[in-house]
Amino acid sequence: MKAALPHQSEWIDGTPPEMYHFLLDELEERLLSELRNILDGVQADEAAAQKAKGILKAVSMADQEVEDAVASAGKS
Repeated sequence: MKAALPHQSEWIDGTPPEMYHFLLDELEERLLSELRNILDGVQADEAAAQKAKGILKAVSMADQEVEDAVASAGKS
C-alpha cells in the first residue's frame, strides 16, 4: 500500500491493518489511473510504430528511385 500511496505512509504505519479499508477508494483511483496511462502508452507506441513504418517505406522508395536513376544514367 505504501508503494501505491506513498503520501499515506505515515498514516499506514500508525494505523492497524483493519483500518486500511479507508484507503480503498484512493487506491482504486490510483490503480485505474495507472492502467489508463499504460493503455494510452500502448496506443501511442502503436501510432509511433505505424509512423516509423511509413518513414521506412518512404526511405525505401527513395532508395529505389536513386538506384533506378543510377541504372538509367549508366545505360546512357
